[in-house]
Amino acid sequence: MRLVLLPYLILAVVLFSSCSKDEAPAVSIPVTFQIEHFVDGASLALDSLKYENAAGNLLSISRLSYYLSDFQLIDEADVIWSFPQPYLVDHAHPEDRMIEVGRVPPGQYHLRFLVGLSPSLNQPGSLPNNLRNNEMIWPTMMGGGFHFIKLEGHFLNAEDKPTGFTVHLGTEGFTSPQRPEEVVKIGMDHPVITLRMEVLEWFDTPTLYDLNEGNYSMGDSVLMRQLSNNGRDAFTVLP
Repeated sequence: MRLVLLPYLILAVVLFSSCSKDEAPAVSIPVTFQIEHFVDGASLALDSLKYENAAGNLLSISRLSYYLSDFQLIDEADVIWSFPQPYLVDHAHPEDRMIEVGRVPPGQYHLRFLVGLSPSLNQPGSLPNNLRNNEMIWPTMMGGGFHFIKLEGHFLNAEDKPTGFTVHLGTEGFTSPQRPEEVVKIGMDHPVITLRMEVLEWFDTPTLYDLNEGNYSMGDSVLMRQLSNNGRDAFTVLP
C-alpha cells in the first residue's frame, strides 16, 4: 500500500522528528521544474508557419497556455509526496516556465502530474480572481470551470488556404495525466528538473489528428477525448 504525504505533513516530520546527538538532521530539497516547449528538436517559435504535424498539416502556433497540477513524486519505498496546487503556464510568459512545487528528501523518484485541473480545483472561484485565470474560464453553459489547455494557431487547409484552429480542453474527464518514464533525480547536484513538452504530440498518437477534420475542439467530446489521450505522452524528463 502506498503512503501519501502532503506538504504540511512533510514539514511536520522534518521539524518534529526526534534524533540522537550523532544523527544528521533531516534534509529536504526544493523541487524546481523548468518547462520547455519544443517542436522538431527546437524551441517553439510563435506565429511561424513552418511546423508539420503527423497528419501533414502545415501549421503555426500563436498561443500555448495550460494548467499543470497534482504533482506527485513517488520514492523508491513507494511513498507518495503530493503537491496538488495548480500552475498556469503560458509560452508567452517566460517566468511561468520555472515552478517550485515543494520540498522532498534527496533521492530518485517517479513523477506524476496533470495537464489540467482536478475536479476539486476545476470549480468557479477556486483559483485567484485575476486577468490571466479569468482568460482561462470555461463557459458555465458548457460545464464551467477552466480551460485545461489552449493551443491555437493557423494551418493550411485542404485548399491550401490559411485557416485558424483552436485546440481547447476542459470539463471533467479531459485532463491529460502525465507519467514520464524517466527517473527524476533530486539532490543538491540536480537543482532544476527539466520538463519538455513536444507540442505536436497533441496531434500524433494514439490517434492521428487532422486539423482538416476538426479545427475547433471546444465542447466536442470526441475531439477532446482524442486530444486528451494524445497529450498523455507530451512531456518527458530530461537528464
